[in-house]
Amino acid sequence: QDGSLSAHFEHTVLVTAAEPEILTCLEKMPSKLKV
Repeated sequence: QDGSLSAHFEHTVLVTAAEPEILTCLEKMPSKLKV
């Protein structure tokens, strides 16, 4: 409430044996997470 800009993001992530998948992406993007 101090007038400064801010943002908050949350994602739903599915962890599989192959790779993590972000389920809440607006577009299909390759994962950059290192597992």
